Amino acid sequence: PGLSIESMLSRVSRFKNSAHKRIRSPGTSMVNTPSFGASPLLTPVRSYSVQQHQDIPSYFLKTPVTNVTTLPNNIKVATEKSFGEIATIGVYIGAGSVDENRENNGTAHFLEHMAFKGTSKRSKKDIELLCENNNILLNAYTGRISTCFVAQGFREYAENCVELLGDILQNSKISNSNVRNEISVILKEKESVENDLFEVLLEHLHCACFGKENPLALTILGESSNIREMKRDRLMEFIKNKYVGERMVIVGAGAVNHEEFVEYVKKYFSNIKPTGESHITSDQSSFIPGDLRTVDKVVGRAHIALGFKIGGLSDKYYFMLWLLKTMLGEYDKLNPLGSTVTGLSQVAMEKKLCDSYSVFNSYYRDVGLFVFHTIAKAETANEIIDAFLQEIQNIAKNLDEHNFEIMKNVIYKQIIEATVGNTFSIADEIGRQILSYGRRISAEEVYYRVQSITLEEYKACLDTHFNDVVPGVAALGDVENFCSFEEIREKTKWKN
Repeated sequence: PGLSIESMLSRVSRFKNSAHKRIRSPGTSMVNTPSFGASPLLTPVRSYSVQQHQDIPSYFLKTPVTNVTTLPNNIKVATEKSFGEIATIGVYIGAGSVDENRENNGTAHFLEHMAFKGTSKRSKKDIELLCENNNILLNAYTGRISTCFVAQGFREYAENCVELLGDILQNSKISNSNVRNEISVILKEKESVENDLFEVLLEHLHCACFGKENPLALTILGESSNIREMKRDRLMEFIKNKYVGERMVIVGAGAVNHEEFVEYVKKYFSNIKPTGESHITSDQSSFIPGDLRTVDKVVGRAHIALGFKIGGLSDKYYFMLWLLKTMLGEYDKLNPLGSTVTGLSQVAMEKKLCDSYSVFNSYYRDVGLFVFHTIAKAETANEIIDAFLQEIQNIAKNLDEHNFEIMKNVIYKQIIEATVGNTFSIADEIGRQILSYGRRISAEEVYYRVQSITLEEYKACLDTHFNDVVPGVAALGDVENFCSFEEIREKTKWKN
């Protein structure tokens, strides 16, 4: 508070340029350099230290190395060793709700629950006691394109964590009685989620963007009717087809030794079979933007989300849209210290256009969404949408080289922060990247990709994704007077 975005970011720039040694490849020039800023993420940038002819901040060369080994059953094992005594072990499976259909929707999430109900050698209580006695944290989550099971403990219990995860994923007691007992638990969880307006709005947005029959429009927890009718056979069929070597990445982050970790995985995941698939199948998702709104004045506010089509996880515009997200920032009037100082946030605060807004990217295999979410009074809901769309146009037309480089410095800071975060977030990022790209993208490569983005490329990206386009729209609450789908469509047309 009190600092403009330019003055704040210039401090980052001065720190970067003065506090760290920089090295240059010998005999290099700054002219006629190829750009990697818009190259697909599936394609590694090789020998970029020579090709780019640019300086490398030394701290990007000191980030931990990620080692990856592929086992005979095609499981990829990855480790990233760092300081400390905590090891996080995660099993990342490339299977989620996008791999379901109307009939079996909810299966991936149901399996997440069943993993903790006991195995052929451990009861549910035994699992709980093992974790409690060894200070192991055990957790799991299901998403649209992946499912994760994670265990975290001290260095000396790393093998115990791998063994436990191997046991619950290969030997769970998925009996008819256990399935029946879990149905009520999941229905209560679904009821809780449906009371969260943000979660409901996001589900509506996916329906509005992809159409009800698209797998990406399916809810992660599944329809209530599917949950009530869940059977063991359906769960076992999903395991057989999706819990396979090609779809599985096992990650160790923190206090781990790669060679030892690989041996643990070989020992405790030997029952996982390969299928011969070369890659996770496409989600075959089509963007069919529409409008889905629910008027309920009792809610007292307008809850609105716009979804713009972007590419999937390997999209060549990935880092450009990361830059845009950073430039737009976020705002929450109840948490001013957590808000970022940007042109949009200042307008939102000074004109009292909303209670809050956030911007984020949701990436899937073939397609993604650039999402603007806001909570506002009914009388200012249209104004905050106007301000958001106008700010993107302002950036595309008025951003200069100086401020563009300043914003890149913020991204560099975020890159480094991601490499020294907690081991859970590091393991999560490694698992996601290897599932998506087949490799871990180093901090050095991310730096080069961001550094090489030209202002011209960036503005062209904004023009492609936000000028004269049709976003998906979801709105609920006091939205009776919120602008129509056609009006929002017209608002995306930039004025000369």
